[in-house]
Amino acid sequence: AVGTDVPTLNEVRDKIEARYAKAKAAAELTDVSVEQRVLEIEAATNTVESHARLNAMKAELGLPSGSGAPALGSPPAAPAG
Repeated sequence: AVGTDVPTLNEVRDKIEARYAKAKAAAELTDVSVEQRVLEIEAATNTVESHARLNAMKAELGLPSGSGAPALGSPPAAPAG
């Protein structure tokens, strides 16, 4: 005979499935966040590379290049006028 405090097979299965679903959801959230971070890094790299190329082109044309690339996350400067 089994005691009354022992879970049934269905209860154990439900508990395992719930833990699996929670772990799978957490893994999906982690994947999304890692992918998002990689995309943010790639975008920042492209921005820096674009500013460096623009400054190089300005230097070739003899134009002032300004102070270089703006700090990441800062809004672009408003045009004078």
